[in-house]
Amino acid sequence: MANDIQTKLGCSTFFFIALLCMLSKKIVDGRRMSSMKNRELVPRKGTVKTIESEDGDIIDCVDIYQQPSLDHPALKNHTIELATGHYYGLEAYPNVWHPNVTSTGEFSTSQVWISSSGPIVNSSTMEAGWMVAPADTRSTLFIYSLSCDNFILFLDGYKTGCVNAACGFVQVSQSCFRYTIEPVSQYNGKQYETYMSIRKLPDTNWWLIYQDEQVGYWPANIFKEFGEYAAHINFGGKIYNSEPGGIHTSTQMGSGHFSSEGYGRAYFIRNIRYSNKNGTFVSPKPSAFQQLVKKPVL
Repeated sequence: MANDIQTKLGCSTFFFIALLCMLSKKIVDGRRMSSMKNRELVPRKGTVKTIESEDGDIIDCVDIYQQPSLDHPALKNHTIELATGHYYGLEAYPNVWHPNVTSTGEFSTSQVWISSSGPIVNSSTMEAGWMVAPADTRSTLFIYSLSCDNFILFLDGYKTGCVNAACGFVQVSQSCFRYTIEPVSQYNGKQYETYMSIRKLPDTNWWLIYQDEQVGYWPANIFKEFGEYAAHINFGGKIYNSEPGGIHTSTQMGSGHFSSEGYGRAYFIRNIRYSNKNGTFVSPKPSAFQQLVKKPVL
């Protein structure tokens, strides 16, 4: 059941898709110009940009996952540790709606998810939220899993995973997976929300909590890419656009209305927090959020 929201939300409401992740994806490697006068300046492997500093240094901006030190045989399968990317869990209150899904094979979701280290497109993920598919009359709980060690199928360049208990997620709740989430929010009417949390306890598995119920867990021995923490935590929504008739789908995300319309009209996620190593949930600084949209509204 969704929670009834009676009061206007404060400053902790976010009307955008947010990604909380590593703040820096590049490193630099410098070479003195004076020592390179008679040598060809060949960019190092992984260089995405080369610049010259005011004092004559030639600096290669190198992809962090292709830096020279990782060529060492002992670091063949090394996972880079970053102090801005150690997340032991997340929690949030997603707003609940029933968006219109227009085409067969399409869907619309509101979700929270965590990703392992490495480029996001190649990361393992644990995801949960509410979903609407074609002909669905209700919004329902869904769970998604992707372990890059176990799944190597590709769809448009992305590895494919599994929904609910098909590959890895272990259910302990006595309720069925297709929780009906109701009631849902109404435009200019009452607003409803749910509580979602994914968290890692020391030396245990990654647990999913929905409302006040422990639904189940992703076993740590299957999702080995995560180790004790996640590198990225994410909040927002997704749709699948099948481009019916060669045009953009009319399938809606969230409430189907833009954030500029405000509370009671636009979808939101509030009280976004992450868990630190001590198991304490803390609110991230606004500067830690990055907005991710494929085609922003101008």
